[in-house]
Amino acid sequence: MKTKLFLPLIVAISMGLFFACDTTDSDDTDDGNGGGAAETVNSISGTIEDWDGSTDKTVELVAVNYMTRERMSIASAAIAANGSFTLSSIPTPSADYLMKMDLTANLDSGCEGEFTLSDTTILFGMTELRTATDGELGGWITAASNHPDSIDQEGDFEISYQYSNKAGSATGYILCDKSFGTYTKYEREEINISVSQGWNKIVMKLTSKNVNNTDITTIGGAVPDSPPLKFYYEANTP
Repeated sequence: MKTKLFLPLIVAISMGLFFACDTTDSDDTDDGNGGGAAETVNSISGTIEDWDGSTDKTVELVAVNYMTRERMSIASAAIAANGSFTLSSIPTPSADYLMKMDLTANLDSGCEGEFTLSDTTILFGMTELRTATDGELGGWITAASNHPDSIDQEGDFEISYQYSNKAGSATGYILCDKSFGTYTKYEREEINISVSQGWNKIVMKLTSKNVNNTDITTIGGAVPDSPPLKFYYEANTP
């Protein structure tokens, strides 16, 4: 993924660290800083910011197998000249793109994590929003409060679209030491999430910036009303 701020977080989500299928004793409410029940989603629509006016491209919802790196488009829609698009229906990913959680996935050097899970049998499917020309995948479309290169203020957030074959919940954290030389810096992801069976919007929100040399991102909860959710295009560059 391209986003600088949420890169460690998104990689962790992609490896399926966070879901459990028993919602007993889970906290499904938003605590005001993020966390809680994810919103369900049956379609995806919006307008891509600063679109170039081209009409020869489509938006593709692409299922990703992060173990094999294989990708498959599961929904497609034309992009209008003003950048608007509507994926009116998003189907269940095929079995090849539904994977079990892996608690043994290696964290980056300098990171530690702790998770409370109730069932490791849940299957999940991660996706990317991409553009395509004549069926060939191109750049990325990111759903966020700000351009991915500029997500660095408290309240900024990004969302991903994830399929879950069961309802579930999880809590925990990832803490990474990003210090170097005499500079002290930590990044912490607080996990407090419950998902429904089907498609969910997974919110990653920067809730605290450089407090005690630590940035805190919260995973879970409803999409914030403010700042508004937008869609941003990023070219597929080496």
